[in-house]
Amino acid sequence: KMLPDKKAPNWIKGRTANQECEITIRCVRLPSEVAEWLDLHQDMIREIWTESSNEKHQKYQEMQRQQFKEDFLSHLEQHSKSKRLIRLIKNHLCAFGPKRCGPNLLLNKALRSEESLLHKSLDSNQLPS
Repeated sequence: KMLPDKKAPNWIKGRTANQECEITIRCVRLPSEVAEWLDLHQDMIREIWTESSNEKHQKYQEMQRQQFKEDFLSHLEQHSKSKRLIRLIKNHLCAFGPKRCGPNLLLNKALRSEESLLHKSLDSNQLPS
């Protein structure tokens, strides 16, 4: 069961069923311009991070992912005042949501930076499932 942390707003803490691990989740608001940009680009997010067995389509996806990455980071740096948030997104982005294509970002600080969606090799075998 996840409960809000009374001492820290926007934080939720919980433990696994066996009480061996504690999970902490923090909600951080993206700048509205960035959230709106992601919302407008949901179809592109869905398209470029959906696995394809067609080699020609995979090459197209690779080019689109690189362009999306550059555009997204540029937009993020332009509208975010927090250098820390930008760094966290670059190094720990593991999913978009809802439905893997929306404006919500899941950041996992346990994720190594080279595994982040924005750092990951554009090899289609490494796409998120």
